[in-house]
Amino acid sequence: MARPRRTAAPTPVEPAPVPYAALHEEPAPAPTDDLLVFLDYDTWINDERIRADRLTPVRLPRERAKALLAEGKARRADPLPGE
Repeated sequence: MARPRRTAAPTPVEPAPVPYAALHEEPAPAPTDDLLVFLDYDTWINDERIRADRLTPVRLPRERAKALLAEGKARRADPLPGE
């Protein structure tokens, strides 16, 4: 049985083009010092009362939000647990 003859060198494979959007993506936003929580009880920050609404998340300073979470007075509003 005869081997097939090579007539030309194999064609080099070119990489797929990168989409324009991938080249010009904006960097991820920097983490903020706030946490989004659902309040189960009213709270006060700098003499300002924040009313509890179990269905509407509220953005609070990180330390105050963590304290309320530890006391059981608030629930996390992010979809996944953890930091």
